[in-house]
Parts: sequence; structure tokens; C-alpha cells
Amino acid sequence: MGDRYMPSIFSECNALKQNYDKCFTTFFQKYINPEYRHKAANNPCEDLHTAYRECVEKHIELYKPYDVEIEELRKEVSQKLEDARSRTD
Repeated sequence: MGDRYMPSIFSECNALKQNYDKCFTTFFQKYINPEYRHKAANNPCEDLHTAYRECVEKHIELYKPYDVEIEELRKEVSQKLEDARSRTD
């Protein structure tokens, strides 16, 4: 990816992050082109993102580099999203 590549927080996840970043960059360049035909809910990089996210989450649980509990964070984010949705309905 050249000079602009930023490694993952965990070196074990670098290849997954690089694959996702490359996919997303390619997709984004197409997406912002006015000629691109936008397809609703079509994310060609979703599987790569999921694999990368799972790798990072696994290593956060394993090494605990921060004082973060993944399940508590998920609950908090989920609640905030639910609250935001209920305000827009």
C-alpha cells in the first residue's frame, strides 16, 4: 500500500488490515466517482473487515493492552445506538 499504510495495533493482524485497507481504498475511489452506480447495502469489503475486527478483538482479549472489557464496550455502544435510533423514530 505504499507510504500511506498504517499497521494494525497488533502485528498478528497486519496482513488482514492491509487486505481490508486495500479493498476499502479501491472501493472508496469508485464510490466517490460520480459515474459509479451506488448499490444500497453493498459492501464488498465486509468479509475482510469482519476478519480484521475479529483478529483485533481476539488480541485485545488475549493481551489486554488497555483497560477495556470488550463485552462491556459492546453493550455500551449497542445501548447508545439503540438510544439514537429511538430518538429518530
